Amino acid sequence: MKKLTFIIFIFICSNTFCQKYILVLDAGHGGKDPGAVYGNIQEKDITLSLVLEVGNILSNTYENIKVIYTRQSDIFIPLIERTRIANKSHANLFVSFHVNASKSIEANGYEVFVMGNTKVKAWLETAIAENSVAIYEENYLESYDGIDPNSIEGYIAFSLYQNQFLNKSISLADKVTNSTLQIAPFTNRGIKQAPFFVLYKATMPSILIEMGFISNQHDREWITNKDNQKKLAQNLANAIADYIVNVDNFPLKEKSILATQNQLSKANDETNEELIYYIQFLSSNEIFTNTHKIYKDFPSDSISYYFFNNTYKYIYGEFTDYNQARQKLNYVKDKGYNDAFIVKFRNGKRVL
Repeated sequence: MKKLTFIIFIFICSNTFCQKYILVLDAGHGGKDPGAVYGNIQEKDITLSLVLEVGNILSNTYENIKVIYTRQSDIFIPLIERTRIANKSHANLFVSFHVNASKSIEANGYEVFVMGNTKVKAWLETAIAENSVAIYEENYLESYDGIDPNSIEGYIAFSLYQNQFLNKSISLADKVTNSTLQIAPFTNRGIKQAPFFVLYKATMPSILIEMGFISNQHDREWITNKDNQKKLAQNLANAIADYIVNVDNFPLKEKSILATQNQLSKANDETNEELIYYIQFLSSNEIFTNTHKIYKDFPSDSISYYFFNNTYKYIYGEFTDYNQARQKLNYVKDKGYNDAFIVKFRNGKRVL
């Protein structure tokens, strides 16, 4: 009688393409906590709209990114629970979305915070305003190590806080700021450190974004515009992807081409099967700020980019007629971009 021997091969995937990059997106406030309010405009609605849009873009673009939301509807989530969600899911990154407010209607601008202590009164006041929601939580003093969210003196305890993820958090904040200010007419208030409860116990790089002031007419009108929110969400998604690839060195696997800065409006129409032509003239590992040379060579509204093979591809124009694209190709080359060429898109995807 023959003895049969079975050899079982076990395949162990060590390639990062087999893994998921876990991103937690946090829509600030919610439910009984409206956040900053101006008339019938509430911060909690703006943050939720943007978070869902950013998450949708990233989930639909990459196969190996997992987006987790702290909330997907108008519900109240304690600050400490938001961090727990990120920690329990072993998240690689945590991003919290907010809109600022001030007693002064002149206060305006965009800023990004990382966790840390500060002696700057204005920065601390922003943290206190966001942390004050903790009083809605049961046993909040116990949850936050005895710190009274409304007491400046209570924050002395944060002087001993050490943020081991500070450098990476600042890198993300920098990319998010540069990408946002390409399309949003906000004053750049910079990257700052402050003791935010929602970032306090996060065990991964984390940032809190303040997307303008709801109390300022200019900022409020821009951030509440739905078209502007979509543009902002696209650029925030681009910045997060840029960080994942170039700072965390995690190769994202694309499902489809990431939409360009101007949303590739014609090509993204699901019912539009015609080819759309663009002139690709430059590739980069990072998103350029609006002070880059290309914005001097071409009108800013004629430049877009898409994310492909882990690099940003900058393109000029948008043409439905190939001959017109060929004529403009010479114009782009005359600007010194001798390697420029025509690329084709159909239904938002590049046709190779």
